[in-house]
Amino acid sequence: MSETQEYIEAVIELAQSERTGNLTAVLDARIRGSEEPVVVSFSGGKRKLRSPALEIDEPDRNALIYEIYRVIRDIDQPNALETLRRAAVDLLMHGLNRGEDLEYLDAVARLVGHTRVVDSEDLRRLVQQQLYGFLANQLDRPFHRLIEFDGSALALATLSLDIWLAVMPVQPDWSDQQTLRIARLVDHSVEQLETGYLPLAPRLELLSLAYRALTKVQPTAAGARLWRLCRLVARYGDEKPVLRRRWLATCRKQGVAFSAVPRWRQGFLRGVWRTPWSDIEEDAGLGDLLRRALVKLDGMWSDVAPVLETWHRCELEAPDGFVRPAPALTADRLTAAATTIHEHYAKVFLHVLKRYAMNSPIPRAT
Repeated sequence: MSETQEYIEAVIELAQSERTGNLTAVLDARIRGSEEPVVVSFSGGKRKLRSPALEIDEPDRNALIYEIYRVIRDIDQPNALETLRRAAVDLLMHGLNRGEDLEYLDAVARLVGHTRVVDSEDLRRLVQQQLYGFLANQLDRPFHRLIEFDGSALALATLSLDIWLAVMPVQPDWSDQQTLRIARLVDHSVEQLETGYLPLAPRLELLSLAYRALTKVQPTAAGARLWRLCRLVARYGDEKPVLRRRWLATCRKQGVAFSAVPRWRQGFLRGVWRTPWSDIEEDAGLGDLLRRALVKLDGMWSDVAPVLETWHRCELEAPDGFVRPAPALTADRLTAAATTIHEHYAKVFLHVLKRYAMNSPIPRAT
């Protein structure tokens, strides 16, 4: 039996025996690339376990742990799987609290993701709570000012927020205080970046993660803020087109998530109706980016465009004797839009509904 195969079987045995402390020490040595053997306790006594050297075809040290996870999953050992996940969580939280370097934390974060900690409800809640505490209380700036970090501190905040978002459920049952803090994080970040004193490029990832967190917690509030983020990206995008591509990639990723949860999508769309559309049309660059973002967001532009077209029709004078064709919208859809869009636009849509029912010309709305 090869050294690598012996290592795999020994680690699986540790997971099966639910010896989380021993398993954590073994995984820590593997991720660090330590050549020193780790003394661990097995059912038959103590043994020295040395991490094998990287194979030629191994991309990184995590690859062997991923293989161990796959084996445990395939042989249907739920307790062993839970032990492996718990060891990954322990490595993450201990690493954050000890101030480990970013390379180590990134490797551990990928291990947390690959082992599907999110599928374990108890562990998911634990990571969610501990990461929120870390972000809110253990960094040099308050939670709503994370965007102000630079360099390695910014990278640490971004990585922590990324893991936190990964284990966050859609519309969790959180306190109003926690929800408001996420909204404040997004709003303060946008305000600071709009001043131009903080460059957007190194902070776009953190801003995107904060916005996606708000989308999970308060989809309607996030939808109402979409145009502001698009305006910010459009402002810098002329000089750095890569920022537009990164932002649209974020929207596409969120759109894929929306497609799996229709009620989540509808909540976000209700917020989109609060966009100041008349102001948007005065800025061609912003209007184009917002349209493309809505296309990426699970095709929401197809919901918005017909309603905007009807609104434009309401703004045009109809010649005397001209009977305007019925809008290609159902009365229910127009009613739904009327109840969610700006108060001024709502009056316009209610006017459309009345004329729509009578099939008569639509005069200018006042």
